[in-house]
Amino acid sequence: MGWGGEANNEFGIARRDIKNAASRRTSNGQYESQEQWSQRYMGERLLGMTLSLTAIVLIMVWLFDTPPLYRYGVSAGVLTLFIYVLTVKISRRNRLKRVRAQHLRELEEQSRDKNG
Repeated sequence: MGWGGEANNEFGIARRDIKNAASRRTSNGQYESQEQWSQRYMGERLLGMTLSLTAIVLIMVWLFDTPPLYRYGVSAGVLTLFIYVLTVKISRRNRLKRVRAQHLRELEEQSRDKNG
């Protein structure tokens, strides 16, 4: 097999894995760091595959002669899935911001107690 097609994808994944492995080794909790990275990595891959399959199904429904009920039903399902994924991403980001703000308030309070 040449360097085209699937080989480039795997090569890029391997390069990213090597780069990320170097950054994970520098942290103190190597096991926890590896576990978090693995979960995030698998989540990204699963989301990418799901979005690809969804796009293929949507294209096939619109490309082939399907009844309008199926066509619009699948389109509505894809739109609902897209909105759901966006909502989950936004809610996670907002929750993380709240946790970081709370942590910052606690650190500021601790520094005031030490200094004051």
